Amino acid sequence: MAVCPWAADGGLSGGEDGGHRRLHHGLALRVRRIRVHVADVNGPRGGIDKRCRIQATVNGLGEVVVEDTEQNLLQAISKAADRLRRKVMRRLARATAHARATLRRTSVASAPDEHLEVDAKQ
Repeated sequence: MAVCPWAADGGLSGGEDGGHRRLHHGLALRVRRIRVHVADVNGPRGGIDKRCRIQATVNGLGEVVVEDTEQNLLQAISKAADRLRRKVMRRLARATAHARATLRRTSVASAPDEHLEVDAKQ
């Protein structure tokens, strides 16, 4: 899995390390690439303007994108990482359930009907 963090100004902001650890936990086997974009939306004016956008390429799901905006950059990264984890896990659960249901339908349709008895002497 490749992790490519970068900020809107082209440099790295401090504190992404905790967010990266969160992303790696539990998703490392499925996620092929993660891009973390961080930006200060309002610049020096302040307010709730620290944005973290995470794009993950996940095996079997394609690209998954989440975003969070908070007053603190670490909070934005942490919440976006949690949101990504939940979103990927939810999509994987749906895909697994769909695959199992398809497999059940296929196996039931192709199984021979053992309970049907035909009396040829009639």
